[in-house]
Amino acid sequence: MGVCAAILLMAGVAGAKDYKVWKPLLPETVAGMPKSGEPEGMNMETNGQTWSMLHQRYAGDNADKSVELTLVSGMGAPFVANFQMMSKMEMETEDQIIKTVKVSTYKGLINLEKAQNRAVLMIALTEETMVVLEVAPATQEKEIIAVAEDLPLDKFASEAK
Repeated sequence: MGVCAAILLMAGVAGAKDYKVWKPLLPETVAGMPKSGEPEGMNMETNGQTWSMLHQRYAGDNADKSVELTLVSGMGAPFVANFQMMSKMEMETEDQIIKTVKVSTYKGLINLEKAQNRAVLMIALTEETMVVLEVAPATQEKEIIAVAEDLPLDKFASEAK
């Protein structure tokens, strides 16, 4: 799986929750698509500091339509570090839009890749816990935010505290 492999290669550090606490909170469907396979999670420890992640793929009958849901906790975790760096950045080109957005009561950062017809939305639940959605196909910001707002964000956040 690409996301887990990438995260393993980019080992971060900081305190984190055990990924198993989120497993029962994963919805059975996202954007009308059922779970595709079992969730994959890990707890990482480096030099006494930890971070964790849980990943679940959702896919419809059409192989081109999917949502990847990843929960990450720990200040040094790759998505958390990226969000901290990019959350003040806004950019638009012919092929890409990156900007901060509001998702329910949470701050988010959307990266809409027009040429690839996909989007990544990072949502900060706490200072060190994030939800990351990768949606394909994705053409409009409001559609991606709607997918995120259907998730149990408040439940994910309460488990992060």
